[in-house]
Amino acid sequence: MRSSRSIVNVLKGDLSLVGPRPPPPREVADCPSDLRRRLVVKPGLTGLRRVLAAVPCHPNSAMDPP
Repeated sequence: MRSSRSIVNVLKGDLSLVGPRPPPPREVADCPSDLRRRLVVKPGLTGLRRVLAAVPCHPNSAMDPP
């Protein structure tokens, strides 16, 4: 159920597929003005690091034996 709500939010444009997690309200309140620029980025369902971890670094690495 939760994932279907998240997909609906992506379709509405409230979330992106890949992006940072939304910051907690306290973090937003304590954020210095020079760092608020990063809060403009639309939050996502998953982070870039997780996506990149799923991609093999070398084209033949999936073929290599364990």
